[in-house]
Amino acid sequence: MLTNNGVLDPAFKMDVEDPLKGATLRWPPSEDIPKYEPTVRKYFQEMTRVTHALNEVLFQSLGLSKSELSHLASAPFTVMKQMRYMQPGGDDARGLGAGAHTDWGSLTVLATDGTPGLQIEHQGRWLPVPPIPGCLIVNAGDQIRHWTNGEYKSGNHRVVNLS
Repeated sequence: MLTNNGVLDPAFKMDVEDPLKGATLRWPPSEDIPKYEPTVRKYFQEMTRVTHALNEVLFQSLGLSKSELSHLASAPFTVMKQMRYMQPGGDDARGLGAGAHTDWGSLTVLATDGTPGLQIEHQGRWLPVPPIPGCLIVNAGDQIRHWTNGEYKSGNHRVVNLS
């Protein structure tokens, strides 16, 4: 999951070529997981490019000028999380991996491992969001709802353990 959000610090400039530059990170020992750090760094770099491209499309769809676009996109705040929802213990083989919520940022980009479980609320019902091989899932967050005065919604969603 990668979340890209605007930040209010005008002095901050993210290096798109190395979005983790300057971050304080703790990596697992390379002898335990040899290619973990370079793989995560490359993935983060590519996903940062994806979110920048998605933001550009979003801003164009709103009819924003180049100056408005550069103002909103000038100081991104990007978070990457690796998440795995474990099967609940006991007799209950089903359970919530993540309760119902909207995302607080602008865009959330999800890469899945093909395991179903993501659901979105629509007209009071929970509908499955099937993972499609080779595709990303993109959620608009609360910041998009705010920027568009509610024209674009932030979708209420949850994760249900189905295995």
